[in-house]
Amino acid sequence: QASTHTMSSSQSAGEPATKQKLFQTNLLQKVFQTIGTINDEHLEALILGILRKYESKDYSSLEKFQQLFSLTKNDFTLLIQSIVYIYETALFHNLTPAKLNDALQSANCNKSQIFALIWKSANESKEFTKNAREYSLNEFCTLNQIDWRLGIRLSDDLMTKRRDMYAQWVLDIGSKDSKGKLEFGMDQTEMYDFFQKLEQIQAQLDQLSEG
Repeated sequence: QASTHTMSSSQSAGEPATKQKLFQTNLLQKVFQTIGTINDEHLEALILGILRKYESKDYSSLEKFQQLFSLTKNDFTLLIQSIVYIYETALFHNLTPAKLNDALQSANCNKSQIFALIWKSANESKEFTKNAREYSLNEFCTLNQIDWRLGIRLSDDLMTKRRDMYAQWVLDIGSKDSKGKLEFGMDQTEMYDFFQKLEQIQAQLDQLSEG
């Protein structure tokens, strides 16, 4: 049994990967092998085209590169998605061009300098970051209200008389098309880890707002 003390609120509302290991996945390794075979000029043109089309997500005009690189449709789609992922990750982790170059080099991408130089380009990267931020804000659910209950779980073992503190969260979330509630519980250790991650996210958001 548990005795529960209830408090409510109506406030509106993981540890980041090591930057050198951001792109070290098996899938990206395959993509980097493909990228390594592409002419620098053609790769730069493809990347710039992807960033320009990022807002609309319509990359059909870039299909000429599929034929140029002799790629299957699936492999070309994977190439585009991977390039988008690289720049979204660079944005999320606030990577400078130098740090992006280092991270890609660590992942055995031999075209890292091209990605870094384009990231450094004010016209292209600023337009991309603007669109990426707007996309993130518009596409995902918003948090409208937070409620919580605090409780104590008593151990079934009367000899130990152990008491575990916990918090039961109720998040009121919604989007343009739907609304709902998300409920979950956390003990003290989980709460501590959760708020550590929130602080890291807040620091990243602060850096993004200054960019």
